Amino acid sequence: MGRWAKIQPQDGDAVVHCGHRTVRGGHFWKSDPPVQFRRPDGTRGEALFIYACDPCSVKAGGDPARLEIKGDGKWMGNAPAILADD
Repeated sequence: MGRWAKIQPQDGDAVVHCGHRTVRGGHFWKSDPPVQFRRPDGTRGEALFIYACDPCSVKAGGDPARLEIKGDGKWMGNAPAILADD
């Protein structure tokens, strides 16, 4: 197993994602400033973290700004979960 990334989402942090959250081998980015977004119901939000599965990351050329965001959620827990890039 690799080493843990220095920056980890914390309990309650908002995360936007590609919609494929059950796919292993995903990619995480921390956004500073937070990503601003609007949900289909018109409500707005912001997220510190962006997640994409590997196929979506490849499709976007590894650029989180080019990802097609499908949803948002709240991170649960404080245990390390994100591995550092090698």
